[in-house]
Amino acid sequence: MVIQLHTHNNCIKQLSLGNFKHYMLKEIYETPFAIRKTYENICDVDFLKIFKHIKDITFIGCGTAYNSCLIGNELFKELGYNTVCELASNYQVSKEISKNHLHIIVSQSGETADCLKAAEKIKQLKGKLLIITNESKSTLTKFADYIILSKANKEMAVASTKTYCCQVFIFAYIYKVLSNKNYKLNIIDFSNKIENYIKNLNIQDIVEQINSLDKIILIGKDIDYLTLVEASLKIREIDYIFTLPIYSGELKHGTLSLIDNKSIVLALNSSNNAEKLKTAINEIESRGGKVLAFERFLQNLEVDSCYLPIYSIIPFQMISYYVAIERNLNPDMPRNLAKSVTVE
Repeated sequence: MVIQLHTHNNCIKQLSLGNFKHYMLKEIYETPFAIRKTYENICDVDFLKIFKHIKDITFIGCGTAYNSCLIGNELFKELGYNTVCELASNYQVSKEISKNHLHIIVSQSGETADCLKAAEKIKQLKGKLLIITNESKSTLTKFADYIILSKANKEMAVASTKTYCCQVFIFAYIYKVLSNKNYKLNIIDFSNKIENYIKNLNIQDIVEQINSLDKIILIGKDIDYLTLVEASLKIREIDYIFTLPIYSGELKHGTLSLIDNKSIVLALNSSNNAEKLKTAINEIESRGGKVLAFERFLQNLEVDSCYLPIYSIIPFQMISYYVAIERNLNPDMPRNLAKSVTVE
């Protein structure tokens, strides 16, 4: 199998496929441009004012948007906020909301039914609400005290790729600003690095090893585990392969029973402190399982750690796309799924 990678063109803004066979691949390559436009849209926002006096933050989303909230939740926890991440479909609002409590709802379309229901509950109790969405005139924005627009343009593929990266970028950028009010980002250099990273990815060997599997386990720790939650979703929804993301320290607590000499496990390590991950890998290999390590994609990257989840997810997006091609599946329109879930 030969994987043909395309050079990203920053001028691609239209909904036409151009030189790409599918929208999903085109949209992965548009990620650097989408992040750049998102930065230009939010760089003048006074985040210090928005988060002034805030002590508690609740992140709310569905599907991929929820997975980006997991990253935001982890980053803002490091800043000292009391944080919690909630699935919109399971969100239960308290009888009263403190004025120091900010709710952040993330939705690509701004029309997700469960998110709208959560927003309505929050506003009924006069809670503060920040909306992150890709659609400026969506229903969800009508509930907002604050609106942050990602500028990913339209995503035609059902699976969210560039929008997810923009959502993670927004959380990481706000994290940096709140950590250092004088923080400046060289967005040209930043987007160019991501563009070159995508262009030089070589995931062919991994695609060849997993395209015939019917189950895959993914292991990582800390924020890597949260990235794997989204990676797992991408492989499930596009390739119809059952995937299970596992926190590396939890492998012995049940999941190790699934490992045999036919098992292939995907391991992500973007940190230097990975003793439990190494232990988990040893446990897998000692039982005949094979581990494919993704740390090679992240070597020699000179980026702030808060932005690493953007780089970490892209190989998995690419792999899910090319596995679908190998399986003769349509990566743009996976069965039983819709781009925006507007009913409960």
